[in-house]
Amino acid sequence: MNKFEQAPHESAEQKNPYLETRDKYKDGASELQQKVGEIQGAKWETSIYRLMERSGDNIELTNALNSFLIALEKRAVRGVESDQLKAVEIEALTKFFTEKSKELEFLTGNQPSPGK
Repeated sequence: MNKFEQAPHESAEQKNPYLETRDKYKDGASELQQKVGEIQGAKWETSIYRLMERSGDNIELTNALNSFLIALEKRAVRGVESDQLKAVEIEALTKFFTEKSKELEFLTGNQPSPGK
């Protein structure tokens, strides 16, 4: 078992619950949602592969990324699933992602420090 596996390797008969959930939402998504999901999913996947490779499969970094994705998933399913997000929730999420992306750009040396 490699250091990233939480459970024994799945056999071909076992299904990944994350893929099943993704497929459920993809099947019910609009064409625009499907296209955005496909592009964003590929960006996430590529970034994760690159970070793992460039970090030498650093487990702390991988666990931190996983924690972020779990928190995002929890936020996505919070409340009554059929209800639309409220404007205040959309605003808070948009602000959070905008601020964190600026902080990340600062870490990579691509932008001036946030607030400057």
